[in-house]
Amino acid sequence: MPRRLRDMTTTTLAPAIAATGLRKSFGDKLVLDGIDLHVPAGTIFSLLGPNGAGKTTAVKILSTLITADAGDIRVGGHDLAGDPQAVRAAIGVTGQFSAVDGLITGEENMLLMADLHHLSKREGRRVAAGLLERFDLTDAAKKPASTYSGGMKRRLDIAMTLVGDPRIIFLDEPTTGLDPRSRHNMWQIIRELVTGGVTVFLTTQYDRAHPRPRRRVLRPHRPGRHPQPAQGERPMSTLALAVRDSNTMLRRNLLHAWRYPSATLNLLLTPIMMLLLFVYVFGDVMSAGIGGGGADRSDYIAYIVPGILLMTIGSTVIGAAVYVSMDMTEGLIARFRTMAIYRPSLLVGHVAGGVLQCVMSVLLVGAVGVAIGFRSTDATALEWLAAFGLIALFALALTWIAVGMGMASPNPEAASNMAMPLILLPLVSSAFIPADTMPGWFQPIAEYQPFTPAIETLRGLLLGTEIGNNGWIAIAWCVGLTALGYRWSTAQFNRDPK
Repeated sequence: MPRRLRDMTTTTLAPAIAATGLRKSFGDKLVLDGIDLHVPAGTIFSLLGPNGAGKTTAVKILSTLITADAGDIRVGGHDLAGDPQAVRAAIGVTGQFSAVDGLITGEENMLLMADLHHLSKREGRRVAAGLLERFDLTDAAKKPASTYSGGMKRRLDIAMTLVGDPRIIFLDEPTTGLDPRSRHNMWQIIRELVTGGVTVFLTTQYDRAHPRPRRRVLRPHRPGRHPQPAQGERPMSTLALAVRDSNTMLRRNLLHAWRYPSATLNLLLTPIMMLLLFVYVFGDVMSAGIGGGGADRSDYIAYIVPGILLMTIGSTVIGAAVYVSMDMTEGLIARFRTMAIYRPSLLVGHVAGGVLQCVMSVLLVGAVGVAIGFRSTDATALEWLAAFGLIALFALALTWIAVGMGMASPNPEAASNMAMPLILLPLVSSAFIPADTMPGWFQPIAEYQPFTPAIETLRGLLLGTEIGNNGWIAIAWCVGLTALGYRWSTAQFNRDPK
């Protein structure tokens, strides 16, 4: 980080951003070495420096995305360590790379931000339309953002930042990817924002073709001060905020599923193909083995369908892992973390959407099972209700695990690969043959895993037969996996991004 940039003007305005002794290291690499910042309200602050100087790190700290190792920081009059949610309510952030949802349209991206800023439907549409026009995106508003050029995505990214009318705006390399005309328009918009009293904190590698900043200050920390490290955040949300933001995120995920049904249908190919293969190719042989010499294929259909239904859940939740990883790699999670929303709402939206997709997938595969001869004539209404509850609980458990996998993966392909065991485990369970007919050395692998007790329980409920202790064991697995997945996912979500 550059050691010193001198004041260009003097002002008595109250600071919008004030930092003393700001320090940050990544392992043994010292990035920020005790710097002081003083940014008056209603000014442009330009932080200059080459790549690797620490500009982006400073923005991430000031926008609550990562924590500082030490320093006293106030943004918008709020202590960043003590009241981060109030800081988020005052700021808007555009990162170094465009953070837009490519699976929905430009207009839908804007309306998503309006919902997360809790604007009314009418006001949200008005603001979205105005900003789309301001950034010359009206003609492309109805097109998926994935089809936008780099410059269009950048303009949409900045327009999304302005939806909440923030008092302080962080722009990290704001003109990256913009053509000369768009760059000129961008600086004009920045001038208008500052004229309206907004504080603009921007980073850049050069000091040309942009409005002259009223202040550019960066001083090393003066000896003799001993600032305390930033403390952890405390929750600031209410029940109403949690419900509203989680519902917004759920609608976003359902929109993904509705807009791209092929993604879910592709995941269903494996369980459907396995069902048809084992019934029509191996059905007579398998039913003979299960029936002790008989060869009634309908017996094997009744046996295999419950296992295939739970295998369908393991296949479907891979989509949740991939979508979460896409949000990570596209910068959307970082954007949402800098907003004054209910923190876990993004994860809750993915989980709720994943569970609903699992239930719909099970119904679809179940319909295929009925079409080829599966019947559940001996199950009571209560057993049907319990079977539905087990399917929902099992889907909840595996979806939380899948979300954790997505958060821990560096890219969507890695997320898909990491979640592959959720498809493979049913293959070594009692889904296709009873566990006690397997080789002795293999039986523990089939018995001591979540799928076998869940499959045996579902099979007993649907066929009206005894389930023994499998019901309690299945519930224990579901509760344990849900707790593990929740802790893993939230820990990944709350950690400082690399």
